[in-house]
Amino acid sequence: MTKLSWVAAVTLAIGGCSSKGGDPQAMQAMRAAAVKATKELAMEAYPIWASTHPGTECPAGLADIATADYAKDALDPWGHPYAMTCGRSAPAAAHGFGVSSAGDDGKAGTADDVNSWEP
Repeated sequence: MTKLSWVAAVTLAIGGCSSKGGDPQAMQAMRAAAVKATKELAMEAYPIWASTHPGTECPAGLADIATADYAKDALDPWGHPYAMTCGRSAPAAAHGFGVSSAGDDGKAGTADDVNSWEP
């Protein structure tokens, strides 16, 4: 099982829970899965990619940083694609590369977002 495929398994087990009437424990589990996945992609998969692409600041997309341990085209626990920010567009706290989930509402820039550069 790839590191991110457990996110899909959690999502299926929870049954596509959403904040509107969803089980609070299930929502916490989904958020924890998104936090883990964003951090793994940004802090494990990206450095592996960067070490094999010297002189290239940013991959073209998240699929480029995929390895045997990191699923390509991974979706967050709510079924939305993860987003990548790299280079000058990355927040200072991301240190040049970050991965985010738009959270339950699927809208970036809202309170439920999960960002690899946040605690």
